[in-house]
Amino acid sequence: MTQRSKPGQNVSLITAQDVFEVCGEIDDAKVVAIVEAQPSYEELEEAAAWIAEEGDVPREDRHPLSGKAAVVYEILATELEPDTERE
Repeated sequence: MTQRSKPGQNVSLITAQDVFEVCGEIDDAKVVAIVEAQPSYEELEEAAAWIAEEGDVPREDRHPLSGKAAVVYEILATELEPDTERE
């Protein structure tokens, strides 16, 4: 996988489009939270693979997620609670 970067930047930042490509159609609030967490593309892919339970090794036998991959996993795994304040 190639690193994604914008001209003039040393750090590779993901975009909302990257999140949709890797995670599919997810809630916009989750996309914003993921982009704001600033994971690398690889960390995004790793978290998405955990959510999808991809790979040959069961989740409990894999190394634990850490860093921003763990943050992205938590965002993806969390169910957004509906806004009950609306009438």
